[in-house]
Amino acid sequence: MTTTARDVAALLRALPDTSGWQVVESHHRSTQRYTVFERDEALREVASTKLTATVHVRQAREGKETLGESSVTFSPQADATEVRALLQATLERARLVHNEPYTLPGPGEDAPPVTTADEAVVENARAVVDTITHSIRSAAAEHAGVTLSSSEVFADDVHQRVLNSRGLDVERRETDLLVEYVLLARDAQGDEHEIWQSPKARLAADLDVAGHIRRYVQYTRDGLSAVLPTSGTYDVLFGEEALDTLWDYFVGQAHAAARYEGWSRLKPGEPVVADLRGEPLTLHSDPTLPGGRASQARDAQGQPCRKVTLVQDNVFRAFVATKKYADLTGVPATGPMGNVVVTAGPTPYAKLLQADRPVYELLRFSQLSPNPISGAFSGEIRTGYLHQDGRVTPVRGGSVSGNILQAFAEARFAQEIVRRESYLGPRGVRLGQVAVTG
Repeated sequence: MTTTARDVAALLRALPDTSGWQVVESHHRSTQRYTVFERDEALREVASTKLTATVHVRQAREGKETLGESSVTFSPQADATEVRALLQATLERARLVHNEPYTLPGPGEDAPPVTTADEAVVENARAVVDTITHSIRSAAAEHAGVTLSSSEVFADDVHQRVLNSRGLDVERRETDLLVEYVLLARDAQGDEHEIWQSPKARLAADLDVAGHIRRYVQYTRDGLSAVLPTSGTYDVLFGEEALDTLWDYFVGQAHAAARYEGWSRLKPGEPVVADLRGEPLTLHSDPTLPGGRASQARDAQGQPCRKVTLVQDNVFRAFVATKKYADLTGVPATGPMGNVVVTAGPTPYAKLLQADRPVYELLRFSQLSPNPISGAFSGEIRTGYLHQDGRVTPVRGGSVSGNILQAFAEARFAQEIVRRESYLGPRGVRLGQVAVTG
């Protein structure tokens, strides 16, 4: 006999002294194809199911009400006796925890319609994986001197049911496509250079494998003649991969958890960047973008997710908040951060590279993740270009560093819009006061 979420819910209702509970039943199916030098190495199909129960208990400590919380994950093959013992042990662990109390999401609030699952993956993941693998092979074959060394394609389908003590009973479904490929590019001297990339998407239609490979083959070829950048302070146009993480400071500061923990500097109605001399930032959290990797109708606790304007014309407007941090800070519950959506500017991308002084266009880094508390950032340059006096010189190596608040004081946003895994916004952002070290 297989244990279901409904069975666990019945056992949780009978568990004494709980003030709340949640159970999540997760079904995960993964279709995986591996190739080595265009030879099929393996095809795997993996399916798993698990149950996760969370127990809340209200108690008191030093005259204040507190919340104890603990979770346990187990197989649906566990019988009622085993599950009952696991839940009792979870309750005992919860009694050892003393946090500020909050309540779980309740029923009655509708979630927005969001496309998070590719029906083709749900119905025939094998066919989707085969099509993507063929696209990788065809795209690599278009480039002379480029060989496909290996590839991996994963198509995942996750279906969840969430129930809790407040009467919530909802379902979530998401698909995820993960592609990894390694290309070997040979230069004029016969030396080989490796290209490794891992694009991801929820929907197969959003995986532009051919375009992705074309860009990265060009980056690799440009890198063969790249030089170190010249040290100094420059205007830098950030694009491509940098757009995935450039906003981390604003996102971190705008989460209600940061407000609760006391390290958010942002206050509704006040400027985000002082002494603004460039274009103002407008940034939204949008969990409703079709196929966005941060899109979801409901979060892991079943809370409906909402679009939120975090920053409008450089003025902070609102926090994003899960149900827990909404209760702890008194702000509306919106669900966690969705896709980053940034308003474009008036200037074409190419024109942002034209100036009476050198401009660095930096696209790929070993890592670029601004500190969410201080705004400090740094990253080793993997792919970039120096634009100076009408000449374009590839650069690689060295690093950039600076502070987001200072750099965004001189921000200029490109006119063209691009879509990435969890981002929709200008193709590039030119920032000032950025230190480049060669």
